[in-house]
Amino acid sequence: MAATSHVSMFACPHVTLIRACRQGGIANTGVNIYYFITMIYASRCGERGNVLFLILIAVALFAALAYAITSSSRSSTSSVTAESAKATASEILSYANSLRNAVMRLEISNGCEIKEINFQNTVDTGYTALYPRSDKSCDMFSSTGGNLSWVKANPNWFIPQAEASSGAYASYESGAYGRFYFSNSVCVTNVGTGDCPTGGAGNELVFGLHFLKREICQAFNELGNQIMADTGVSILGKPDGGNRYRGNFNASSIYINNSGEMMGCGKTTKTGYTFYYVLKAR
Repeated sequence: MAATSHVSMFACPHVTLIRACRQGGIANTGVNIYYFITMIYASRCGERGNVLFLILIAVALFAALAYAITSSSRSSTSSVTAESAKATASEILSYANSLRNAVMRLEISNGCEIKEINFQNTVDTGYTALYPRSDKSCDMFSSTGGNLSWVKANPNWFIPQAEASSGAYASYESGAYGRFYFSNSVCVTNVGTGDCPTGGAGNELVFGLHFLKREICQAFNELGNQIMADTGVSILGKPDGGNRYRGNFNASSIYINNSGEMMGCGKTTKTGYTFYYVLKAR
């Protein structure tokens, strides 16, 4: 009896190809796929048809591609996190720079005294000015003054609100979480007049944020080319009426021992991280 003319599936070179793909790893997936397809068309061992075998090949290729894409996606996500933090820090710094420039412009062009600089706005009602000008020429968020807009902070910049409200400075959460803050209670050593005298005479006009995520804080310090030690204190002070800048400076001071640095970011006890930026040194 004549031998059957069927070619055994296990005699086919495709099996060798499967092993080669498996050993080649995901990095060689594209090459293996090309080789696979070339051999499928070139080889005559499956000429008489093995539909199931071809389906298995297709499934294997699809699985390999899916894995490669997923792995690539995971890798991209981890690298984007650092990039996103740097982009966020740059965005906030850009806003801070525009605020500082506006303060200088109001002083030089409009003749505003520091006490007349007004951060009153329609979003955060805690900045009612004590010494406002009637023509609004010293108002930061007026077209006749600083001509800036109050920017709302992105919720994704901050640690979870539940964590912020349960930490050592939980009482700060209601006034500072998720919003920018202008403080009248901070003195940075060797900024302005130098050491911080008693009575708040050396307090700076400071802009900042509480409850930031660690990655964003690190990005700030990398952009500023510095390493700010963890402080263990609330850098900007409790954001209530007494510590918000409304044209006056607090008689007491919160000292930031970040010698001569106009900006920085540090860890505060159980409240995430706090960023500060000096708008006006004194």
